[in-house]
Amino acid sequence: MTTRKICAVLSLIAFSLAGPVAAQVLPDAAVDADYEVTNPAEVRLGQLLFYDAILSGNQNIACATCHHPTLGTADGVSLAIGDGGIGLGPDRIVDTDNPPEERIPRNAPALPVI
Repeated sequence: MTTRKICAVLSLIAFSLAGPVAAQVLPDAAVDADYEVTNPAEVRLGQLLFYDAILSGNQNIACATCHHPTLGTADGVSLAIGDGGIGLGPDRIVDTDNPPEERIPRNAPALPVI
């Protein structure tokens, strides 16, 4: 018996021993009415502020620096380099001309979708 046939027989045996599997009821598909109505001007303002460094203490880092959409709204590293860094995501390094005063040992978790 070939390896392929043995694998097929073992798969069939394992499937038959597993017993019946209960199907889960899937939720209804999302429709436009499921979402809150948004004000386009407020959405645009939020987007501008998210990418603007004006909200940071020394105005050199934006929310998107550590919570970037291309990195799943996280920073892609295990220990964040916020203030005093150069670059984005895994390529972000400490700026030797402006090192952080104190590095806080935490990461930048992904932002929840609301």
